Amino acid sequence: MRSTTHSLFTLLVSGATLSVCAPAFAQQPGWGSPPPGGAPAPAQAPAPAQPGWGFSASTSSGFQSSAPATPPPPEDERDVRRAELHQGTTLGGSTGLLRVASAQSAPVGTFRLQALWDYSSGSGFLCNDKSVCASQKDDNFKRFGTNFSGSATVASFLEAYTGVRSYATSNDQGKPELLQVLGDMTFGLKFFQPAERYRTFSFAGDAQLLLLNGSGSVGLDSGSTSFRLRGAATADLRQPGGGGAPLLIHLNAGYKFDNSAKIVRDTEDRRGRPIERIERFGLGINRVDFAELGLGIQGVFAGGEVIRYIHPFLEYTIDVPVNRQGYKCNPQKTSSEDLCLGKQTGGDKFKVSPSRLSAGVRFNTFMPGVMFTVAGDLGTSGTSRFIEEVSPQTPWTLWFGAGFAFDTVERPPVVKVQEVPKLVQSAPPPSYVAKGRVHETGKTDGVAGAIVTYQGRDLTGMVTDASGRFTSSSLEPGTYTFAVKADGYKDGTCTVTITGAAAAAPATDPMAPPMGAMPGATAPQPTGQVVSDVDCALEALPKVGHVLGQVVQGETAGGVGGAEVTLVDATGKERTTKADASGNYRFDSVPPGAVKVRASHADYLGGRSEGTVEPRKDNRIVVSINKRPKTSSVVVGKREIIIRQQVRFERDSAKILSDSSVLLEEIADALQKNPGIKLVEIQGHTDNSGTAQHNKELSERRAAAVKDRLVSLGVASSRLTSKGFGSERPVVPNVTEGNRARNRRVALVILESDKK
Repeated sequence: MRSTTHSLFTLLVSGATLSVCAPAFAQQPGWGSPPPGGAPAPAQAPAPAQPGWGFSASTSSGFQSSAPATPPPPEDERDVRRAELHQGTTLGGSTGLLRVASAQSAPVGTFRLQALWDYSSGSGFLCNDKSVCASQKDDNFKRFGTNFSGSATVASFLEAYTGVRSYATSNDQGKPELLQVLGDMTFGLKFFQPAERYRTFSFAGDAQLLLLNGSGSVGLDSGSTSFRLRGAATADLRQPGGGGAPLLIHLNAGYKFDNSAKIVRDTEDRRGRPIERIERFGLGINRVDFAELGLGIQGVFAGGEVIRYIHPFLEYTIDVPVNRQGYKCNPQKTSSEDLCLGKQTGGDKFKVSPSRLSAGVRFNTFMPGVMFTVAGDLGTSGTSRFIEEVSPQTPWTLWFGAGFAFDTVERPPVVKVQEVPKLVQSAPPPSYVAKGRVHETGKTDGVAGAIVTYQGRDLTGMVTDASGRFTSSSLEPGTYTFAVKADGYKDGTCTVTITGAAAAAPATDPMAPPMGAMPGATAPQPTGQVVSDVDCALEALPKVGHVLGQVVQGETAGGVGGAEVTLVDATGKERTTKADASGNYRFDSVPPGAVKVRASHADYLGGRSEGTVEPRKDNRIVVSINKRPKTSSVVVGKREIIIRQQVRFERDSAKILSDSSVLLEEIADALQKNPGIKLVEIQGHTDNSGTAQHNKELSERRAAAVKDRLVSLGVASSRLTSKGFGSERPVVPNVTEGNRARNRRVALVILESDKK
């Protein structure tokens, strides 16, 4: 916010800085100064093109000296990139000195950040005998500011940058005494030539867009939008192999379209006169444009262990006012007897133009990428003679701060190739191993996880891999017997004979003609690993499982001793056993698959359970049976088995509810005690709710569910049949909910019986 709460936002968008030569803010070994640590600089040749930066070996400068007698080695790209981390930025954000921009940038993928603080003070600056103020007294002023800037090289020809400036000015002759500018911002792009090592001359240009907030308010004042266009050139006097001078010279020329005066137009309209000189200085207000010129000289030196790189610089900048806006200054009505630009001729125009001579140094300490800056401005014009169109120049300013740069490109791994003398060694003695495979007899699939041990030998055994293979450790010649064990197979053995060197000699061709033995000749000896194969076949055990479990009482979960337990295996075969005193039972050698187990006892109703048998495992199945009730709910008649309570189902479903389990066990028990009943029809009935078709289908499914349950409880399927009648045969009219509940029923009708 400007005025006491006035802020300036400067947005730099787009620019073109054509930059070449080596980066200016880090002295490279072989660039005119010794490397850090004081070691002499090695001779170097022009480096080949650097990936992502555009370096080439061409040099076209008239200042170039002849090449060294001995061609220097090529520069390491990573060392060059690391040195470029010591680049600095201008107040606006572009790479350069304090105000003068460099016509170059750092390698692609590098970023630079910088924070600077400035301080200036004095008396008799804006109010004195030559430039009086309304109070006719000397003024006392102080200014303190901060400047944050940053840049990023995003392409081999493009740099993006930004800067933020805030400052506060106090003056005892001003009203108000404190004026603030908070948040002047700069954003921009700098286009430059892809960098070329040791090219002497480079040319560039950039552009800026400046936006300012309104005076005494928060928000953008679109009418005050300003612009800056600038060209730049850089001369690099460094040469390959450490030749030349470690200096860079930068020249800037630009034009600033300054519309900052529109910020205070409303204030001046209310007052009926221009703002005071003190306000113009404190707010940075100009009524004219500027032709800007800048010249900078930069040294690039390597230091020692503590100060690694040193960059002293000297620059001169001047802003020559140009009245593009056509501002009319009246010498008779100027504020505080300011001069008018239009009345200045010849050299007088330069005396009122703000200019400054700046000197400073940037240096890097032990930490790569960290740079410190100390600099000072000395105002050379515009500091005592003031014109109404231009903000005055401070007599002096001190700058100090620090910056940091980092590289996003990771260092590639260093590969060192070392030639090792070839040693001629004698052939190693042979080693003997046995390689085998364990498989089922008559089959090719290997048995994984089989344990293979040596019989009669104190040697470490082996375990077969997923394909059933194993390899022994180094063995002496001889015969070995392996004992093989695997889950699901009978134990087995296999034998292998390891043949020694003499026997391992290659056989001669039996068809070749006989030849006499050569005197002193010996059979060729084997070298390396000699493998003897062995095959281990195992007989598979029957793939059956075991069923063990317990018959328990449903209410107490205690074991029911003496219960008769019947198991029906996956093949349909039925077998029976008796539970011990604790209700435990066991069936061995049961084929794998689904099984059904039921239990019966004179004092209990029948119970059943189901399970799955896995081969070579003990499979536990618990059967729960219920105590026979004292008063049975089932009565066997001549034509019907009468049940005194109904089988209950889930609503609109054929799933039997658990509270009907005991009733169904009683029905099964009654049928088993009355073998004379040959055939029973299980009838399903519903009320008249829903459609007739739906009721018919539901009653059929419910009757079938009761039949299945009775069969699982041990009733022969041939003795049962099921049929659904829907709502066709109600026992009472379906006029009340109670009557409908009576009609929803299961009836057991005896169709065939031995009894007459």
